[in-house]
Amino acid sequence: MGEYFEGDLENLSQDQLLDYFHDLLARLSWSAVKLDLYGLKFFYTHVLNKPWTDIALIKPPRTARIPDILTTQEAHQLFQLTQGTVRLGL
Repeated sequence: MGEYFEGDLENLSQDQLLDYFHDLLARLSWSAVKLDLYGLKFFYTHVLNKPWTDIALIKPPRTARIPDILTTQEAHQLFQLTQGTVRLGL
């Protein structure tokens, strides 16, 4: 963050913060962005003793994860679907 703002972290505007966090969201996970956000909030409130204004970030949508372990029936369905698409040339 210091490099991004060339060391001037004490007087950042809302627009600067939004640009920074939107840039992070384009490259990193929501979890990583939250760490930077909460770290900056701590820095402002406890180190600089400045009031913190929440930043209106849009949380990315949740993605569905494939389960780590499939049941026998789920594996069979997956193989059937895969074989069907190969035969159809999809």
